[in-house]
Amino acid sequence: MLRLLAILLFIISLAGCTPRLRPFADVPDMQTLPRYSGTLTGITEWRDELLIDGDVRIPTGSQLIIHPGTRIYIRAAQGTKIDPEFLSSATELLIQGELRISGSMAQPVVFTPFEVPDGTDYGWAGIELLGATRSQIVGTELRNAETGILCVNSSPLIKDNHLSGCRYGIIAQLGSAPVIRDNLIESGEGGIFCWRSSAPVLAGNRITGQQEEGIHIDADSMPTLHANIISNNDIGIYLGSRNVPYPHIQFNANRVDVHLSRALTDAVTVDR
Repeated sequence: MLRLLAILLFIISLAGCTPRLRPFADVPDMQTLPRYSGTLTGITEWRDELLIDGDVRIPTGSQLIIHPGTRIYIRAAQGTKIDPEFLSSATELLIQGELRISGSMAQPVVFTPFEVPDGTDYGWAGIELLGATRSQIVGTELRNAETGILCVNSSPLIKDNHLSGCRYGIIAQLGSAPVIRDNLIESGEGGIFCWRSSAPVLAGNRITGQQEEGIHIDADSMPTLHANIISNNDIGIYLGSRNVPYPHIQFNANRVDVHLSRALTDAVTVDR
């Protein structure tokens, strides 16, 4: 939480600045791509290749359907001002209605920035679900977002995704209870965060190469963990509560497998 507060204060301090951008990914002729930004009402369907040219919002009662094999390029924000309807100064896909992504191993849905601001590896904010309903994010390749998938009071199915180079992989908070299953989350600062009374199911995920925690669980959250593989992170699991079991977890080559919060002075009883 302190890290997110620091990030927010840093963003506010830079309000009005225009970042310098550098290329990140090769893209087709930009003039030929369909472009999306703003609030999209009703039912919107994405397929083939397209460009998110600015913040996109799917309001309550509307639906975004993304078909298998769709490739989505994201333009970096040209300033640091935060629109009141959105959560971040970076380009974001904000879902307040319903999101249906149905990729597969053979035909993943790819999200990639084609440019990133100098001094960072993160080209966009990510997918943000804010009070979203009946949503699923399945079979994506999601690259270099500030937070790959943010769930606020939202409980989507998040399955079979590959998140790489994101600062934070998946965050569940404020009563969110997503099913997070069979994902690969690699090469970021932190893998999965359970904050502020969240209760996600974390099963069969592979979390590797995080500079900080593979999984972070605060004192108010109660996730269900089963059969995750946590490897090559600074900390495997950060526990803020002694009441969270983590059965059948496979730890490998983390600097520390389990780190207890300072508030925990007694041993944590676990079922392994």
